[in-house]
Formats: sequence, structure tokens, C-alpha cells
Amino acid sequence: MRKKAIIKLSAILTLIAAALVFTFLPIDGIVKYRGVAGTAATRFDAESGGGMYAVYQARVPDVSSRARYVDQLNARMFQQNITVNTYLQNANVSAAVFSRQGSDRIRVQVGITEIAPICELMERKIELAVLDSAGVEVLEGSHITNARIKANQITQNYELFVELDAEGAEALAVVQGTLSVIDKASRDLYGGEEGADGSEGYGYKLIDGLALAGSQLTVENSDSQKLNMAALRIVAGARPLELKLVGADAVSATDAERVAKLVMWGTVAAAVLVLAFLLARYRGLGLLAAASFLACSVLLAFFMAVLPFSKLSFAAVAAMAVCFILNLVGHIALFERVKEEYALGKSAQASIASAFKRLLWPLLDIHILAVAAGAALWLLGEGAAAGFGTVLLMGAALSCAATLAFTRYLIRLAIQIYGDGIDAGKLALKRPANFKDSDRIPDPEPKTEKTAEEIIAPEAENV
Repeated sequence: MRKKAIIKLSAILTLIAAALVFTFLPIDGIVKYRGVAGTAATRFDAESGGGMYAVYQARVPDVSSRARYVDQLNARMFQQNITVNTYLQNANVSAAVFSRQGSDRIRVQVGITEIAPICELMERKIELAVLDSAGVEVLEGSHITNARIKANQITQNYELFVELDAEGAEALAVVQGTLSVIDKASRDLYGGEEGADGSEGYGYKLIDGLALAGSQLTVENSDSQKLNMAALRIVAGARPLELKLVGADAVSATDAERVAKLVMWGTVAAAVLVLAFLLARYRGLGLLAAASFLACSVLLAFFMAVLPFSKLSFAAVAAMAVCFILNLVGHIALFERVKEEYALGKSAQASIASAFKRLLWPLLDIHILAVAAGAALWLLGEGAAAGFGTVLLMGAALSCAATLAFTRYLIRLAIQIYGDGIDAGKLALKRPANFKDSDRIPDPEPKTEKTAEEIIAPEAENV
């Protein structure tokens, strides 16, 4: 038992250290991940020289289409991302930053002060068309109804299916050779084959090599990303959502790299102070709480860096501070309760169990309230409010799991390692000066199920 507990605890600490390295240090190669500081600088880049932002709200055409609404909105945001960033690249301006706000809004932020051309591009719809092998248009995009990809279990490749209406399938039945789907709007706007970053999939030609099979155009390819990008753009053209401008404002200039480093080192400094306090005040318990706090902080920083809907900003930093305080206050409340229980005469193990049992629901209520507040701000808020809510939602959930589950698990492992004779002094637990051995409260006996013989024996004696 003791050996297994040591192995588990060592594995947990190793994973925390690995997550810490992965989150804060640049890693190139297979992962191509630049750490929190690098990611923060990238996301602040659009703000570094000032600029503008605009918020668009999507309008669902009818109630029956709500089931596929999310796919349509994601596809529309992906297409507008390509259109806007192609324009910005031609103007030698840093890339725009796109993000979702709630369930029906798209936010775009650009590093230019003239928002009119961006608004025009955001409202421009994709215009699909089908070309034959000679580049002649043979079908209008209005006959395309949907697009999807599917894995082929036999060939281990991926297949793209472009669905047509009956009239479109009939028109293409007489066309010879392979077919292509293009975006006429992008071709007319920019011309050329290449797009925003010069890579295939971003130009006006969405996909080629298609063959007609019944009422669908199909193509097979091992590159799932290429097919997924084509499917998203075809969906954006086949089932377009109307976007309505609901807000726009200027963004003040910010030094991206300076802010990113300030946030990172400020977080590290705060974490060091918190860890020092926990160690000085609670010793062994503080060490375990420090490991739990560190794991929670690293996971929050990691999610902030990699999740597309999160953005490192001053509002996000404020939310991180609230989450750190939640975590710290939760541990302090638990450990102070442990000290009180121990002072009453209970053993160290009984005091820990009693503290977690008595404070479970109060701490759970606080974290649920924080999660609900974060979800409400994320879904209903805009700008800084939405950014604050996103981080509060993630941080409060992580803090709850770390305080009530992970810390308790670490304490159980420590008890398994040290056994029943764990030194209370190492846990910063003290009895009152006038405490007597007769004041000790015995540990409750573990509940055991009675055997059949134990149940029958008293009844036989009574008979």
C-alpha cells in the first residue's frame, strides 16, 4: 500500500511538472506550441497598434434550422476569417482576430482604424459554383444544399460529400470528367488561385477532383484538414447566415509583448507568494495544497492559451485573480477547520475527514455560484465582460475540482505513505496547552457488514 501510494504521488508531481514546462516554455517540432507568453503576444497583436472591433449577430432564418445553426455559424466565421485576412494581408496589416461571443455572435478585431471595408467584407456572402475540367461553369451554387466529410474505414482515407438538389444532379449527369467547386466572390474580389497564406484551401477554388455519385459530388483524400476546410466553406455558401452589425468601437494601443510578459511574471510572483504562505502556515498540508494550487494554475493557463474562444486580456487577468483567491480561500477554510477539529481532541486523520465533510457543501455552493456567474457573462456579455466570464467559468470549475477532490486525494496518498502514526506537527496541528489525554476523541470505527453467523447467533441465544 505504501509503495503504491509513493508511486502515485510521484507520478502526479511529475505530470504537474511536465504540464508546467509544456505551458510556459516554447516547444517546436511535432507540437508547434509557443507557450502562454507567445500565444498571448499573438492574441494581443491586433491590439498592439490600436484598431477597431466589430460584433455581428447571426439571424436564424426559421425555427426548423436551429439544429444545424452552430455548424452554419462556425462555417460562416471560418469563411469571413479567410476573406478579411486576405484583404489585410494585401494591405500589409496584421491578421484579424475572430472569436465567438455567446451562441449567436461573431467578434472581429483588426489593427486598422477604418472599419468600413471590414464591415463590407463581413457582410459579403460566398458565391458557390461548379466548374468542369476545362474551367467552365456548369452549375450555380444554389443547387448545392450541404457538405460533409466521413472517414472511409476500408481505405483509411476521408471522403467529402457535396449534396445537390434533384435539378443540380440532373444537370451534372451529362458533364464529362472531374468537377471543381469554387467561390466566385473570392475570385472576383482578389483573383488568382492562392489565398491568405498562399496555401491550398484558402484560394477561390475550394475543392477539385469531384465525381458525381447519385445526388452527390464526392472526392477521397488522406488530408482530412483540407477536406474539412472545403466542407466548412461550402456549408457557408450553401446555407448562409445573415450577419447584422450590432456594435463597433475603437481599441486602444497596447504593447503586446510587454503585457504578455507582465501577466506571466505577475502570475508567477503571486503563485510564489501563495505557495510560501501555505507552506509557512500549514507545513505538510500546505505542501499538498501547493501542489494542488499549482496544478489548477497550470491547467488554467494552458486552457487560456490553446482554447480558441479564450483571450488573454486585462479582464481575463482579473478573472484569474478571482479564481486564485477562490482556490486559496477554499484551502484556508479547510485547513483551519482541520486545526479546530484537532484541537477538540480528534486524531489527525479524523480531523481531516471531518473538515472535508463539514465544508463540502459550503465550498461547493461558492464555486457553483462562480461558475454560473462566469457562464452568464460568457453567454450574454460582450467584450471585456465576456472575456472575464470565460476565464471565471474555467477557473472556478478547476478550483472546485482542485480544492475538493485533488487536494483530498493527495492527503489520502500522504496518509497511506506515513500510516496511522503520521506526525501532527508536520501538519502544523497543535493541541491546546491545557489538553489532557483523557480529552482525546476516539476515531469512529469503520463500518463493516455483519456476516450471516453474526446475525443468526444473537437470535439463537434469545430462543
